[in-house]
Amino acid sequence: MLRSLGKALAAVAAAAGVGVIMPGLAHADIPSAQVQVCTTAPMAIHAQLSGPNQMGNTVASRAFTVPPREGCFTYANWWWQKGTPLMVVHGASSVEASWTADTFTIPSSFNGAVYTVWVTV
Repeated sequence: MLRSLGKALAAVAAAAGVGVIMPGLAHADIPSAQVQVCTTAPMAIHAQLSGPNQMGNTVASRAFTVPPREGCFTYANWWWQKGTPLMVVHGASSVEASWTADTFTIPSSFNGAVYTVWVTV
């Protein structure tokens, strides 16, 4: 019985250690953050993020829908570098060629997990 309890405690301790470095967790000293795109538009809009991720690789998210009237969409588990220009392209039409591009930067001093960007159409 003590041997089983020891193994169980070791497994819990190991799992707790793994949880500290799991990708979904935010830490103030990590130079990246997730982005939440919000709009005050009376209709849903489509948006896509692009720029350097937490590894420094330039990537683009899939297009997503932001709900209308102060609606927001957080692209969970995508981490974007702080202090470097990022781009959000967005529009009311599903035709990407008609979308507008806005550049923004997550301040290097930002120590939250989710940075909010407001866009208009």
